[in-house]
Order: sequence, then structure tokens, then C-alpha cells
Amino acid sequence: MTGMKATILGALLVVALLVAAVPAAAHERTLSIEIDDDARLEIRSETEISADEVDFRFKAEHTSRPKLAVEVEKETENETVEVEVEIEFSATFREVFEFEDANGNGVYDPEEALLSSVRLDNLTFAPIEVASHSADGIVGFKVTMLGTQDGFSFGLVSYIFPSSAQINGTLVPEQAVKVDILLEGYIFTSDTSLLGLEIRAESSVEQETEFEDGSEEVRVNIERGTAFFEWAPVAQVDGQSVPVTAQWQAEGDRLFLYYPHGDVIVHDPMMGFKLGTSSTFLNSSMIVMVGVLALTVVALGIVVFRRKSLR
Repeated sequence: MTGMKATILGALLVVALLVAAVPAAAHERTLSIEIDDDARLEIRSETEISADEVDFRFKAEHTSRPKLAVEVEKETENETVEVEVEIEFSATFREVFEFEDANGNGVYDPEEALLSSVRLDNLTFAPIEVASHSADGIVGFKVTMLGTQDGFSFGLVSYIFPSSAQINGTLVPEQAVKVDILLEGYIFTSDTSLLGLEIRAESSVEQETEFEDGSEEVRVNIERGTAFFEWAPVAQVDGQSVPVTAQWQAEGDRLFLYYPHGDVIVHDPMMGFKLGTSSTFLNSSMIVMVGVLALTVVALGIVVFRRKSLR
């Protein structure tokens, strides 16, 4: 009878694990949009699963400089439901500048000649455009900010979806926003210069923003996961793929991206939030693994019990 009890106990464990796995594996996000004016909007991404998921907001604005941000939230329930912000991570696009790369290292050094620049808060921006956008049969939003000055234009086109989707071969997780940086018509003063883009990447928490030389990401780690701004190692310059170099300046939280000459430059960053390991005893992946192990134990228990019964 001991073998039979163990088998029944194992079966009950499997059932409990599979039931627990259903809400973690099958969840849906909803997107809601709030437009304050022509220069500001928020898109909120929410899920009913609170243990292993996060709600977050995507913000876009050009009230001064063009700025994108993601804000991770959590809910605390007492007498009323209260929403608290765990972290806001933002990228503020400050300036485009031309410089002579005298030492050929692909980045701007203080001793090198700065030839020209355009402050992005001096651009004239059109009202923010928002439209529905479909990828992989998943409908989300496309948000466009475009500013111009004397024939030069700077644009940020952002894509957000309620679940993971692919755009032009790039996987966009459900807790992230894909961004296209558009630079067009910059008036170069030298045939051998490079173009730099200055971005301030900052967070609302005290943790230091991290960057490793040679990487394509700046990030901030908090208890639940990592807020990040990452970029593709290549850009499209007049239709050709070219390498992009990057430089991080910890003082002032400045990120610099560098591009070669071109009339039309398109680069492909992403920003969002990556969940860390769940602090709960079993997250969804662990549930599946333990479930498989439990099924194996049950099957072995049945075999052993039958063999003993036949003796």
C-alpha cells in the first residue's frame, strides 16, 4: 500500500503544479493610451498576473528635447489599490554633432575638432502621431515624433505591442519598446567627419547606470529586474549596413552613438524592462520543470508498484 500512496501523492502534486502553471503561462496584456497634448503621450501596458509580471508605461514627449521613457509599476492593495513606481528609465536626445575623427578610433575625443552641431531642443516638432500597427497578427501602437530645422530632420518612431512580436526580424518583447532613430539631411562641413548623437540615459533610482566597453546596452538593475536601453551594432546609412560605435560618459549619464556620413541614417534601439529571477518559490519555468520531474516519479512509482503486486 505504501507504493500506491506514493503514486497517488505524486499524481496530486502533478495536478497542483499544472493548475498553478495555467495563469502564469496564459496571460494577456492590455494597452491603453493617454494623450495629454500634441507634445506628450503615455501608453500603459498591464497584465492581470501580478506575481511574475510587471505593468509599465511608455512615455514620449518633445516639450523641450525629444524624450522616451519606460516606467515600471507595482500595485499595493490595502483599503484601496495604490500604484507605486519602482523605476523610471529615460532616454533624452540632446544633440547631433559633426567632428573630425583625427585618431580614427570612431568616437569623439576632447582634443578633436568639433565642426558643427544641432541642438535638438531647437527643432520644430510636429504634433506626435499615434496609429495602430500590426506585426505577426498582433495589434499595437506606432508613435512618431519628428522635428526639423533648415532641411535637417530628426525622428523617433516607437513600436509597442501587448505581447512579443517581430518587426523586420527584430523580436520586441512585451515589456519593451522598439525605436527607430531617423537622421536625415544633416549638412556636413567635411568629407571625412563623423556624426555623433548625444543621449542622456538616466533613472529614478540611486543605482548606477551600467555600461561595458564594446557592449550595445546601458542598464540599471533593481530587485525585480533590469531597465535597459540597447541598440543594434549596425545602422542603415543610405541603404547600406555600417557599424555603429558607442561611448559612455558616467559623469552626466551621457551615451554617445556615432555614425558615418550619409543623407539618411536609420538606427534601431530598444528600451524596456527585463524581469529577473522570481522571488517566489516557483516561477512559471520552474513549475514546468518540476511538473515534468513529478510525472517521471509517478510513472516510476506505478511501474515499481505493479512489479511488487505481481510477485
